[in-house]
Amino acid sequence: MLITTALVPVVGRLADMFGRKNLYNAGFAIFTLGSFLCTLSQPQFHGRDLVLYRIVQGVGGAMLRADAQHSHSFSFGAQPHTFGYRVPCLPLWRGHEQHAPGPIGF
Repeated sequence: MLITTALVPVVGRLADMFGRKNLYNAGFAIFTLGSFLCTLSQPQFHGRDLVLYRIVQGVGGAMLRADAQHSHSFSFGAQPHTFGYRVPCLPLWRGHEQHAPGPIGF
């Protein structure tokens, strides 16, 4: 999460320079590679390899996240209250709904 948050502005600028579609596809490949490497992490390294692979995932996630907001706003309009700005937040809203009642649940 820290890597993704730190890299989103940088990736946004790179997307302006090299094209959003190219960076989105590269981010998808890097995130997938990082996920695959996470499955290969070994316990004899005491989690150091897993941390490194999660950083790779964070870089790919930043590349995906920076372009997702622009893609939705470009498709649905640039007004701040349009559907395009709310689409990327739907999974977050759903997650907050599930955990809002606390550990007891309903």
